[in-house]
Amino acid sequence: MKKKTIVYYLIFAFLLAWIIWGMLALLGISLSSSVGTVVVAFSMFMPAIAVLIIKKINGGMRILEPSIKPKFKGNVRWYLCAWLIPIGAFILGGILYFIIFRNQFDTTLENVRSTLTSQRGVAPTDSAVQTAMFLQILVGITINSFFSMILALGEEIGWRGFLFPAVRNRTTEVKAYILCGIIWGLWHAPIIALGHNYGTGYFGFPWLGILAMCPTCIAMGTFLSYITGKSGSIWPTAIGHGTINAVSGLPSLFLTKESITLINSKGSLGFGFISCIPLMLFALVLITISARKYRSVLSNKN
Repeated sequence: MKKKTIVYYLIFAFLLAWIIWGMLALLGISLSSSVGTVVVAFSMFMPAIAVLIIKKINGGMRILEPSIKPKFKGNVRWYLCAWLIPIGAFILGGILYFIIFRNQFDTTLENVRSTLTSQRGVAPTDSAVQTAMFLQILVGITINSFFSMILALGEEIGWRGFLFPAVRNRTTEVKAYILCGIIWGLWHAPIIALGHNYGTGYFGFPWLGILAMCPTCIAMGTFLSYITGKSGSIWPTAIGHGTINAVSGLPSLFLTKESITLINSKGSLGFGFISCIPLMLFALVLITISARKYRSVLSNKN
């Protein structure tokens, strides 16, 4: 892959998404509105559209290294890893957050209780509250993960299907993990400035949020790139990305009303970053393994 091809891809991937997000800002459309939600979802396909543009520029030659086909045979374990590892990582992330901020943990599930009371007109039993919480979590890790996978596919075709293999083939795997993660994090800069991911009220807005997104994307990108390499298909990666999007907010179900009010006014940078720490540590393990393999190959050559 020629260097200029990679550069052209990045120009289109950034420009297409940034124009869309810029229009949202100019028109004053909130990301939480129905229109804003649809537009943001559509913008997730810009990395894939950039791949199509580059493919056209290159005369239709194949530029995706992993297969666009599911390739289930021999890869079921990687599909399961793509789904289960993010769930486990964010469970640990939630536990870590509430260990640090114990007073923010809602032991009575008052938020769920209030929602059920407003819906039914009567106070629910403890059993009904626990069942409702269980169903919310179950829907989050199953149905929501599936629908998020469809949106994530647009990004994964670009980032893990094209960019990571192209960069890795020009440098080491470890450097590709870090460089592609930083690029992916910076790609989110305008939408973070609009309040996506972390809100707007935190200290250092939006620069601290953009800065925090880079190690987060290095961690997520390392995990997703590893899964892609092992499976040879883009679909497990889409499942992993979709699951991350679906379950990263589940620990917030256990926040007290006061904590939610505080986060809504001050931003969720701390909550979002801390809950990602277990995934970051897991990515560090994968990076260490890759570095050792690289050093082993070099020593064998010498």
